[in-house]
Amino acid sequence: MADRIARVARERSLKTLAQRLFVIEEPEAERKLQLAEAALLRANPELATPEGFASGKAIVIPGDIGLPRTDRVIAARADAGGILDETGTRLELAGRVLSDRFAASGKATERGLARLGDRAFAQQVRRALPESAELASKAREALAKRQEEDKTRAERFAKALDEAQERLAALRALAERQR
Repeated sequence: MADRIARVARERSLKTLAQRLFVIEEPEAERKLQLAEAALLRANPELATPEGFASGKAIVIPGDIGLPRTDRVIAARADAGGILDETGTRLELAGRVLSDRFAASGKATERGLARLGDRAFAQQVRRALPESAELASKAREALAKRQEEDKTRAERFAKALDEAQERLAALRALAERQR
């Protein structure tokens, strides 16, 4: 479970990022580096692509992997500003995770629709199941309905996330005035 967060700065490789986020020393520095890289990649699959290293991007720092963290890892600050900053970053991370899930679901639905539209597949199914035309039609309808529902859910989620970030910004402004 992730309990910390960090932001990508100028790092453009998993190795460099791991070295800047974890204290990696001898003995077994190479093994520790590999452990840190693997843990970062599991927690942040987007780091497998160059786009995952956008400056300022929030990333999840994996829970206890047995390596001390550097001061680049954001620890929760007890003051209101720190709590609100961390909340904003965690909202951003949650948005990314759910957005990725919506995208994966959409791709799976598209693959299903494409498979149902494949003539070779349809011929195979007709040979195995005489009533397959009716079943395929119902499956296409169900997938199309799912696609629309997922799109609606994704839009509602994006809107809710934007509203949450706006309200969080208002809370930050209030906290600043209280100083």
